[in-house]
Amino acid sequence: MRSNKGFFILGACFFILFICVTKSYSYTINAYAEPGGTISPSGLVTVDPGSDQTFTITPEPGYEIFDVITNSGSVGAVFSYTFTNVTADDTITASFYECAKVLLDWNGGYFFDTVMDAYNYADLVFLTDITLKLVGGTLFEEDLYFDKNISVLLDGGYDCSFQNKYMSTGMPGSLRIGAGSVTVANLGVGAGPGCLPGDPDNFPGIPGHKICYGSGKRIVIQRICC
Repeated sequence: MRSNKGFFILGACFFILFICVTKSYSYTINAYAEPGGTISPSGLVTVDPGSDQTFTITPEPGYEIFDVITNSGSVGAVFSYTFTNVTADDTITASFYECAKVLLDWNGGYFFDTVMDAYNYADLVFLTDITLKLVGGTLFEEDLYFDKNISVLLDGGYDCSFQNKYMSTGMPGSLRIGAGSVTVANLGVGAGPGCLPGDPDNFPGIPGHKICYGSGKRIVIQRICC
């Protein structure tokens, strides 16, 4: 700007403010377990970029892991899986299968869904001394009636491979013995109020005891008195 007294310069200073905004973001892994087991953590799991995330897969009693699948495909029947250096959303799904419940431990092994099916098959092939291995953590609701000349060992608590024991087997159904003998191992049974007059002395290995119906169709083991 000029005046008659000289020259004046009016300047303006402009300050430019740069604001840097850093966006916070994360990835999501959707974890799901089909019936027969669990996965932990489950649901929508938030993962920071570049970090790792581990999932634990646990089958319920009487089940085994069938497969674990992510967006990249199957990773096998694993009990644990870790996503490393996560850089994208992903999924993980665990599936399970129900074990065979009974193994007739003979001639390489035969699998059955019920104790009575295995027992009747043993009679069909003329066996007189058998071991029936039962899956652990399972309730056998069936009523058992052994009326063949067969010595039976009911051995409970096995995993799906029938090689290792990890918990007892529940048998809330009734047990009657008309012939042969029965020995039990690692079975969870319940007691009722007592046996009826005339029930036979049929508890294997313990003279003067018997097995009979109890309250709610539970096994009763009772010493014969009188």
